[in-house]
Amino acid sequence: MQDDDLVAVGQFDNDIEAQQAINLLAEHGIVAQMNDDGGAFDLGIGELPAVEIIVVSSNFEKAQALLADLEVVQGETCPAWTCKCGEEVDEGFFACWSCGAEYSAE
Repeated sequence: MQDDDLVAVGQFDNDIEAQQAINLLAEHGIVAQMNDDGGAFDLGIGELPAVEIIVVSSNFEKAQALLADLEVVQGETCPAWTCKCGEEVDEGFFACWSCGAEYSAE
């Protein structure tokens, strides 16, 4: 594997969670993106596929460690809150459904 190969570093239930992960990685100097496989899924099952995040292989270990920390944070509970964009966000969601901003207890 070459240092510039793209590798999957994590899977998320939806685009918002994936974007949170991308933002976290970017804060630590790691460029990541959602792996777009064309959006194909089986409508008969009724489930959307997981959203995969990819990074260059040289960043894999650092990205994996950062995402492990993110999973711990997401396991915590979050109250209902009002985003800086003015939208109301339901309890349990750490990201705004409208703009993608992350919850801050401050």
